[in-house]
Amino acid sequence: MSTTTPAPDPSAAAVGDVTLAEVAVAEAETVAEAAVSAPADTILARELAALVGAVPGVTALYPARSAPASLVSAVLAAAARGPATAAAAIAEPVAVSGAPEALSISVTIGVDPSASAAELCRTVHDRLRDHLAAAGLPPAAGIRVHVGAIG
Repeated sequence: MSTTTPAPDPSAAAVGDVTLAEVAVAEAETVAEAAVSAPADTILARELAALVGAVPGVTALYPARSAPASLVSAVLAAAARGPATAAAAIAEPVAVSGAPEALSISVTIGVDPSASAAELCRTVHDRLRDHLAAAGLPPAAGIRVHVGAIG
């Protein structure tokens, strides 16, 4: 009995070949498409994720919410808006909550070993703050940038 393995698809990019910047660009391109059906906080979270992912020295974005908090958010989102919204809420790397006049933003990043974690966190914080101002939104009540890993 012989088994054959299908040949790999040469048009599919290996995970290691995709850079975080390419992922950020692809995510930014889909934000406009999602605007029709996604809630405003989800759209803003995706914009901010693309922004943070493009900052030099950021190597990764980690889920913004803990597993239990993500599960609760997913159940509530599924009840309110359907299962597709619930799935998106679990994996969002930037958490945006609160009323538009008092937003709270939280993001957890991976830091390149050659970068200063403190300086990179300040840069990410400043870019988030500047993006809100450019979008005509009031200053955030809180912006938290956490380091999930270095290296």
